[in-house]
Amino acid sequence: MQPKYAILFQPEQEEISTSQHFAQVLESFLAPLLLVLDQVLDKRLVRTLVQCCVAILRFRNSKQALLLSELGSYMGGYLGLSSTATAGTKRLGKLLRSLKWSAGHIDRFLLEEASQEGERLKAQGKRILCLFDGSVLEKPESRKLEATAPVLSSKAKRLTRSRMGLLFNLPSLRPIRVMGMEWTGTIITGLQGIPRLAVMRWWTRHRRLWGQTAGDRGRGAAGAGAALGAAAHLCL
Repeated sequence: MQPKYAILFQPEQEEISTSQHFAQVLESFLAPLLLVLDQVLDKRLVRTLVQCCVAILRFRNSKQALLLSELGSYMGGYLGLSSTATAGTKRLGKLLRSLKWSAGHIDRFLLEEASQEGERLKAQGKRILCLFDGSVLEKPESRKLEATAPVLSSKAKRLTRSRMGLLFNLPSLRPIRVMGMEWTGTIITGLQGIPRLAVMRWWTRHRRLWGQTAGDRGRGAAGAGAALGAAAHLCL
């Protein structure tokens, strides 16, 4: 926040005006979710959530964009790093550790929004599409991170691909696996309009979490399949 009587040059005024405009657009986009969270969280924590979303969008280094200390340094100010990085990190910690909310609140909100979109498309007689997709989050150097398990590495496949006239690699007999986690999601949309994320699940094939038998480990995939089942009824 700028001082009340601060004198700014024209370029700085334009930057701040543009920043405030996009911040208002983001708040309008997050407004339905903020109304839901406002019923269970303190207003200060809701405000911290909005500031956290702004910091994630502003942060250019995607590999460090979810570190609390880095996000805390971007919680205030227009020029990037803030002198109140420690205070921002503490506010983020309080938001994440709050016992008044959980991932279930966001999951229910997403499913309700997708359900409303499905009902709107039904009322208009338009075709409803349920798009099911999944991928992996690769953590090749992680050894102690909880819930990681071997996943197929698309990055390794891309890096070892032959380049005509420059590089030739023999095709690998087996796909390269690295440590990571798997995610599955479902989107509800029509032939026109804005797609709505209905469900997204992170899951793992780690045998210590899903049991020793193949049937128990299959529950990991079954849990991901629930992402499709939870949203499929919207298309009926």
